[in-house]
Amino acid sequence: MFDLVYWGKGGFSFEQVWDMPIYLRRYYINKISDIHKKEEEAAKNQGSDQQAYENFENLNIDWSKYDIDQ
Repeated sequence: MFDLVYWGKGGFSFEQVWDMPIYLRRYYINKISDIHKKEEEAAKNQGSDQQAYENFENLNIDWSKYDIDQ
């Protein structure tokens, strides 16, 4: 019940969760879990995009070796 009150971010009081039927508790806990998984995936994807960009910026290519005019 604590998890539902805490991760519900103020959407539920302890008394509401206490009086809530078990099937509704499970439903809301699963919904909150799905939301957090999607947030983690988005953060992970954003982090990998940022890392790829930083790796690209850190490439030290000596363009003088390549003669483009040929």
